[in-house]
Amino acid sequence: MYSYILISEDPGIQSRVSRSLSGLNYTMYPSEISTLLPDIYRHNVKFIILDLDSIDLAEVSAVENLREFSYLPVLGLTGRMAGEGITDMPALDHIVPKEGLESYLPPLCRNIARFKAQYDRLRNAYESIDTVNNQVDSIVQGFFRKVEAYDENMVSLLLERTYAVLDNQPRKMILAYTADGARQVDIYSEAVSPGEAGDGRHIILQSRIKDDLSLLSYGHEVFFNLDDENISDIDNINTVFSHRLQHCLGGIKSFAGFSTADFTCIGVNFKCPVVHADAIVIKSMCISLNLLKGIFRGINEINEAVLYTIEALARAGEANDQDTGNHIRRVNEYSRYLAAELGLDSDFINKISYSAQLHDVGKIHIPTAVLNKRGSLSTYEFDLVKSHTVYGAMIIGEAPYLSMARQIAMSHHERYKGGGYPEGISGESIPLPARIVALADIYDALRSPRSYKPPYSHEHSSQIISSGDGRVMPEFFDPAVLDVFARRHQHFEEIFQALI
Repeated sequence: MYSYILISEDPGIQSRVSRSLSGLNYTMYPSEISTLLPDIYRHNVKFIILDLDSIDLAEVSAVENLREFSYLPVLGLTGRMAGEGITDMPALDHIVPKEGLESYLPPLCRNIARFKAQYDRLRNAYESIDTVNNQVDSIVQGFFRKVEAYDENMVSLLLERTYAVLDNQPRKMILAYTADGARQVDIYSEAVSPGEAGDGRHIILQSRIKDDLSLLSYGHEVFFNLDDENISDIDNINTVFSHRLQHCLGGIKSFAGFSTADFTCIGVNFKCPVVHADAIVIKSMCISLNLLKGIFRGINEINEAVLYTIEALARAGEANDQDTGNHIRRVNEYSRYLAAELGLDSDFINKISYSAQLHDVGKIHIPTAVLNKRGSLSTYEFDLVKSHTVYGAMIIGEAPYLSMARQIAMSHHERYKGGGYPEGISGESIPLPARIVALADIYDALRSPRSYKPPYSHEHSSQIISSGDGRVMPEFFDPAVLDVFARRHQHFEEIFQALI
């Protein structure tokens, strides 16, 4: 069903045009030059017919302004003779004589409407490609900031953000690639959250299976329509989809796809028959997703190397101390748990889980004899021990990736009510990560043997933190952090026993 606008003040012409195009099942919307633009967008028309004999020809030039927004074919009807200021009007694509209108108009409008529909499909395809590219840039920047990995959440995000702008939407999206030496097929579909509408639509990973999905021709966009194989590139869908995958998809009526060397993206069961323009959009999505996959594979490798270096540095910090390597692992886990119970975001929780282990890295600079001395430390020796906070911050440096670790190393011995070291700051002037690690570190120190004390039980350690013993007092800690410990202290015992 196509729509068109007719501008004519002659009822007879309106009737003749309507009758001549009635066999094409077209819908006519009468309009005026003054309301033409809003009427075009309101009715999604494919062409315009102007009755040149019933309107001021000077007004016809206004139609030319429409081409600033989008191409729209314009036909002029006239009973005038050629050369009367009509044939050279740039706003007109075709001029149809009123004499014989019923013969000329139907085939001309049929061809124009089809051309306009294909033009719109192609234009929408390139607009969709622009959207894909913009969303890829946005996702890359966002995930770089969060240092996340390539996974189905990122894929869903890209599909979700671009799905709505697709002129011809597929019901399902298939991604096929090699994982752990086997071909893996991910099937994504649209879901609507209960109680939501419009913006409640999401693209989710429906299923993940191992399957020998045949790669499409490398670098060639293909498409298929079950009901119209004459305009398709594939003769038989069995050459692409296994029977198992066809069963998972619930039947295949149409698809469009593209393959890189090792990555395939296919849209399945589109709203309308697919054409080459739909395959171009899928090609853009395939290339973009493959690019993201490569980027985040590299990011993951870098992250793994950085985390390994952090762990090695943390172990080096413990080398001169009595603490075992499990101390830093436990402090990591206590800190992660506290951050989660405080309701902090996933980015914070992830960072503190690897940053907390560097809290005592500055002990590399403290003599072993001082760290492991039995009995009381002299003032000079205690000042040496306290300096490990400053040394730790210096060792970690100013790298943005380790900014939280630097805060923790510097400030985890500060006290919430003041009187800590090295700066003597208090309250929320102490960075939140350091306030969290302060309690985690004290708990594990109480549970662990030291040269100056035996290991304490969980009950005794919890009592000291909650009520104080002179050396450790509850006012040392952030009240919110202390409240979580008071309510969830048993989980600390579970972590300790698991990593003893």
